[in-house]
Amino acid sequence: MSVPTSDLTLEGREFLKWYASSESAQRGFCTNCGSSLFFKPANYPEEIHVTRANIAGDLDVEPHMHIYFNGEPSWFKENDGLPRYANDPEDP
Repeated sequence: MSVPTSDLTLEGREFLKWYASSESAQRGFCTNCGSSLFFKPANYPEEIHVTRANIAGDLDVEPHMHIYFNGEPSWFKENDGLPRYANDPEDP
């Protein structure tokens, strides 16, 4: 899920490390436990993508699409009816 970077509040920042996984993105992970936490796309510097599995409880927003959804394993059966895109539909 993506949020404006300015809206993100983070405790334990001392455990956050960034890795340039490609020219177009960085990934943030916890140096304490190794969990993948964030994805920062170079083409959208004002937003940060948060790994949903790391947020406890419900959110006050609902998903509206799946992006980069072209490599799911055969056993993964997602049937929520949301649109699926192999790439970001907002990228030119």
